[in-house]
Amino acid sequence: MKYIAFDLGNVIFDFDEGPFYDEAENVGINVCSFSLYMKTIYKLEFCGAELKDLLEFKLRDYFNYKTITERLLKKWREGLTPNHNMVSFLKSLSLCNDVNVAFLSNMGWEHLRYIEAVYPEVMNLAKHKHMSCEVGVAKPGILFFQSFLLQHPEYSNCIYLDDREENVIAAIKCGFNSIQFSLDDYKNDEQALNNRLMDIELKLLRT
Repeated sequence: MKYIAFDLGNVIFDFDEGPFYDEAENVGINVCSFSLYMKTIYKLEFCGAELKDLLEFKLRDYFNYKTITERLLKKWREGLTPNHNMVSFLKSLSLCNDVNVAFLSNMGWEHLRYIEAVYPEVMNLAKHKHMSCEVGVAKPGILFFQSFLLQHPEYSNCIYLDDREENVIAAIKCGFNSIQFSLDDYKNDEQALNNRLMDIELKLLRT
């Protein structure tokens, strides 16, 4: 049996924050300060806090802040879309009965509920899922990876793809054969992406 694990954002799903911040600007929010606020609350969201509550707290002084929050959340959710090359790659792996796939992701409830509802065919390509909002701890914390391996020790030493260097380093410390991989590097070169995926598949099959 072969095992491989993936992060989700910028690895399986493209994520575009642009429309979210465009919408914020449209309703008169100071985008610079708002962007800084969003960076500070990522950890809270990843570990289980509701983004809706965090946004409403930030926007409570705005008239009709609940409506503004819903408009922003819609753009936030819709910014996450599956990359068709990666979905094809996952499907090709699923055709091999001796390959098990896991998703290990820093993800808040807002995005998780959305992709499970809108893209179930993608989420069902993974046999195991380990989401930070569900387990209450986020990458690059070592406990995130350790808690997954405690439940699924068969993934020890497996290939793991993540877009962030600090997560790759943490995963290596826990015994994963970790590779830094980001869809951002292949936005204008689909052939290069497919070549990279072929290399990863060959590496997987040789393990």
